[in-house]
Amino acid sequence: MLSFSVSDLVKLLEQLPVWKQVIGLVKEVEALKKRVEMLEKSQTQTPKGDECPRCHGLSYKLERTEADPTFGDMGVQRRVYVCGSCGHSEYKQLT
Repeated sequence: MLSFSVSDLVKLLEQLPVWKQVIGLVKEVEALKKRVEMLEKSQTQTPKGDECPRCHGLSYKLERTEADPTFGDMGVQRRVYVCGSCGHSEYKQLT
């Protein structure tokens, strides 16, 4: 009479290419479930800002408007945008 243990059976299954594909699909489904959950959560939450050009987080927003350091005497202003997630900042001139 043949006797197999669970570990013997698992070793045999791991040698089958189809079994490897099944295991890969299980991992992919779990990863997709997590992504869907994150997307559903993000849709129910109101974004705190625009998308940051560096980290793509949704906390990039206008922090202040100030006189442009170079052309401020001529009435040019600049807007300072800052990301609350990564700290990235950019300036945009207003004419």
